[in-house]
Amino acid sequence: MRTRRSGSAVLSSILLIVTVVLAGCATPTVDVTSPSAQVREADYEYFDTKRALVGRCDLIVVGDVISGRDESLNVSIGPDRDSDPQALDYRISTVRVMTVIKGEAEPGNTIEVKQLLADGDALLQAGRKAILFLEAYPDNIPYSLVNPGQGQIGLERGASDVRPDNRLFADGQKQDDIVEELKQLTKKK
Repeated sequence: MRTRRSGSAVLSSILLIVTVVLAGCATPTVDVTSPSAQVREADYEYFDTKRALVGRCDLIVVGDVISGRDESLNVSIGPDRDSDPQALDYRISTVRVMTVIKGEAEPGNTIEVKQLLADGDALLQAGRKAILFLEAYPDNIPYSLVNPGQGQIGLERGASDVRPDNRLFADGQKQDDIVEELKQLTKKK
Protein backbone atom coordinates (compact mmCIF):
# COMPACT_ATOMS: atom_id res chain seq x y z
CA MET A 1 0.00 0.00 0.00
CA ARG A 2 1.33 3.38 -0.95
CA THR A 3 1.07 6.41 1.24
CA ARG A 4 0.53 9.77 -0.32
CA ARG A 5 2.45 12.73 0.91
CA SER A 6 0.87 16.07 0.82
CA GLY A 7 2.48 18.71 -1.37
CA SER A 8 3.14 20.98 1.62
CA ALA A 9 5.02 18.26 3.53
CA VAL A 10 7.29 17.61 0.54
CA LEU A 11 7.83 21.34 0.04
CA SER A 12 8.65 21.80 3.74
CA SER A 13 11.21 18.98 3.59
CA ILE A 14 12.87 20.47 0.51
CA LEU A 15 13.00 23.94 2.10
CA LEU A 16 14.55 22.53 5.27
CA ILE A 17 17.28 20.71 3.30
CA VAL A 18 18.03 23.79 1.16
CA THR A 19 18.21 26.01 4.28
CA VAL A 20 20.67 23.68 6.03
CA VAL A 21 22.87 23.40 2.93
CA LEU A 22 22.91 27.15 2.31
CA ALA A 23 23.56 27.97 5.97
CA GLY A 24 26.63 25.75 5.90
CA CYS A 25 27.88 27.42 2.73
CA ALA A 26 27.21 30.96 3.91
CA THR A 27 29.29 30.88 7.07
CA PRO A 28 31.92 33.59 6.58
CA THR A 29 35.42 33.26 7.88
CA VAL A 30 37.38 36.24 9.11
CA ASP A 31 41.12 36.34 9.64
CA VAL A 32 41.18 38.12 13.01
CA THR A 33 44.91 38.65 12.70
CA SER A 34 44.36 40.81 9.64
CA PRO A 35 44.83 44.54 10.28
CA SER A 36 41.50 45.18 8.54
CA ALA A 37 39.55 42.77 10.80
CA GLN A 38 37.28 44.58 13.25
CA VAL A 39 35.86 43.00 16.40
CA ARG A 40 32.08 43.47 16.46
CA GLU A 41 31.47 41.68 19.75
CA ALA A 42 33.47 40.28 22.62
CA ASP A 43 33.20 37.62 25.29
CA TYR A 44 33.20 38.93 28.84
CA GLU A 45 33.55 37.19 32.16
CA TYR A 46 30.21 36.94 33.99
CA PHE A 47 30.16 37.01 37.80
CA ASP A 48 27.90 34.84 39.96
CA THR A 49 28.54 36.79 43.18
CA LYS A 50 29.23 40.36 44.24
CA ARG A 51 32.42 39.14 45.92
CA ALA A 52 33.72 37.70 42.63
CA LEU A 53 32.86 40.93 40.80
CA VAL A 54 34.60 43.11 43.40
CA GLY A 55 37.60 40.77 43.53
CA ARG A 56 38.14 41.03 39.77
CA CYS A 57 38.18 44.85 39.72
CA ASP A 58 41.28 47.03 39.88
CA LEU A 59 39.17 50.14 40.47
CA ILE A 60 35.58 50.70 41.61
CA VAL A 61 34.29 54.27 41.65
CA VAL A 62 31.16 56.33 41.76
CA GLY A 63 31.57 58.71 38.85
CA ASP A 64 29.89 61.38 36.78
CA VAL A 65 30.25 60.79 33.03
CA ILE A 66 31.37 64.14 31.61
CA SER A 67 31.82 63.36 27.94
CA GLY A 68 32.47 60.65 25.39
CA ARG A 69 34.22 60.38 22.07
CA ASP A 70 34.54 57.58 19.53
CA GLU A 71 37.99 56.61 18.33
CA SER A 72 40.11 53.78 17.08
CA LEU A 73 42.48 52.72 19.86
CA ASN A 74 45.58 50.50 19.81
CA VAL A 75 44.94 47.96 22.56
CA SER A 76 48.06 45.86 21.98
CA ILE A 77 50.03 45.25 25.16
CA GLY A 78 53.70 44.51 25.57
CA PRO A 79 56.83 44.80 23.46
CA ASP A 80 54.99 44.35 20.14
CA ARG A 81 52.59 47.22 20.89
CA ASP A 82 53.99 49.56 18.22
CA SER A 83 55.19 46.98 15.69
CA ASP A 84 51.91 44.99 15.68
CA PRO A 85 49.11 47.41 16.60
CA GLN A 86 45.61 46.04 17.19
CA ALA A 87 43.28 49.01 16.74
CA LEU A 88 39.61 48.65 17.64
CA ASP A 89 36.74 51.15 17.65
CA TYR A 90 35.86 52.35 21.14
CA ARG A 91 33.80 54.91 22.98
CA ILE A 92 36.19 56.67 25.36
CA SER A 93 34.27 58.31 28.22
CA THR A 94 35.75 60.89 30.56
CA VAL A 95 34.48 60.29 34.09
CA ARG A 96 34.88 62.59 37.11
CA VAL A 97 35.54 60.42 40.17
CA MET A 98 33.18 61.26 43.03
CA THR A 99 33.88 58.35 45.40
CA VAL A 100 36.58 55.66 45.39
CA ILE A 101 35.39 52.27 46.64
CA LYS A 102 38.43 50.22 45.63
CA GLY A 103 41.74 51.04 43.96
CA GLU A 104 43.91 54.06 43.33
CA ALA A 105 42.14 57.23 42.23
CA GLU A 106 41.44 60.63 43.72
CA PRO A 107 37.94 62.10 44.10
CA GLY A 108 37.61 65.13 41.84
CA ASN A 109 40.09 63.81 39.27
CA THR A 110 39.02 62.36 35.94
CA ILE A 111 39.65 58.93 34.46
CA GLU A 112 39.02 57.55 30.98
CA VAL A 113 36.91 54.43 30.43
CA LYS A 114 36.85 52.56 27.11
CA GLN A 115 34.00 50.44 25.76
CA LEU A 116 33.71 48.64 22.43
CA LEU A 117 31.29 50.54 20.23
CA ALA A 118 29.62 47.18 19.59
CA ASP A 119 28.38 47.24 23.21
CA GLY A 120 25.58 49.52 21.95
CA ASP A 121 23.03 50.39 24.61
CA ALA A 122 25.50 49.58 27.40
CA LEU A 123 27.65 52.61 26.48
CA LEU A 124 28.11 55.22 29.19
CA GLN A 125 26.13 58.41 28.60
CA ALA A 126 27.36 61.95 29.32
CA GLY A 127 25.46 63.58 32.15
CA ARG A 128 24.76 60.28 33.94
CA LYS A 129 26.18 59.07 37.23
CA ALA A 130 27.19 55.45 37.76
CA ILE A 131 29.08 53.02 39.93
CA LEU A 132 31.80 51.63 37.65
CA PHE A 133 33.59 48.28 38.06
CA LEU A 134 36.84 48.66 36.15
CA GLU A 135 39.97 46.83 35.12
CA ALA A 136 43.25 48.62 34.43
CA TYR A 137 45.66 48.22 31.51
CA PRO A 138 49.30 49.23 31.02
CA ASP A 139 50.66 51.65 28.41
CA ASN A 140 48.12 54.43 29.19
CA ILE A 141 45.24 52.39 27.78
CA PRO A 142 41.99 53.64 29.38
CA TYR A 143 40.18 51.58 32.01
CA SER A 144 37.57 49.10 30.81
CA LEU A 145 34.33 47.91 32.41
CA VAL A 146 34.71 44.29 33.57
CA ASN A 147 31.69 43.55 31.35
CA PRO A 148 28.93 45.67 29.80
CA GLY A 149 26.11 44.41 32.02
CA GLN A 150 27.69 44.02 35.44
CA GLY A 151 30.42 46.64 34.99
CA GLN A 152 28.14 49.56 35.72
CA ILE A 153 25.21 50.50 37.91
CA GLY A 154 23.40 53.60 36.72
CA LEU A 155 22.36 56.07 39.42
CA GLU A 156 19.17 58.13 39.26
CA ARG A 157 18.29 60.45 42.18
CA GLY A 158 20.55 58.53 44.57
CA ALA A 159 19.19 55.08 43.73
CA SER A 160 20.32 52.27 41.44
CA ASP A 161 19.13 51.92 37.86
CA VAL A 162 20.38 48.43 37.07
CA ARG A 163 20.77 46.93 33.59
CA PRO A 164 18.53 43.88 32.97
CA ASP A 165 21.57 41.58 32.54
CA ASN A 166 22.92 42.46 36.00
CA ARG A 167 21.30 40.08 38.48
CA LEU A 168 23.68 40.95 41.32
CA PHE A 169 21.96 44.24 42.16
CA ALA A 170 18.36 45.43 42.17
CA ASP A 171 16.74 48.59 40.90
CA GLY A 172 15.95 51.23 43.49
CA GLN A 173 18.70 50.35 46.00
CA LYS A 174 20.08 53.43 47.75
CA GLN A 175 23.46 54.52 46.39
CA ASP A 176 24.92 54.84 49.90
CA ASP A 177 23.83 51.29 50.79
CA ILE A 178 25.46 49.86 47.65
CA VAL A 179 28.68 51.80 48.26
CA GLU A 180 28.85 50.62 51.88
CA GLU A 181 28.22 46.99 50.87
CA LEU A 182 30.93 47.16 48.20
CA LYS A 183 33.43 48.71 50.65
CA GLN A 184 32.74 45.86 53.08
CA LEU A 185 33.36 43.32 50.32
CA THR A 186 36.74 44.92 49.54
CA LYS A 187 37.79 44.43 53.19
CA LYS A 188 36.78 40.76 53.45
CA LYS A 189 39.11 38.11 52.08
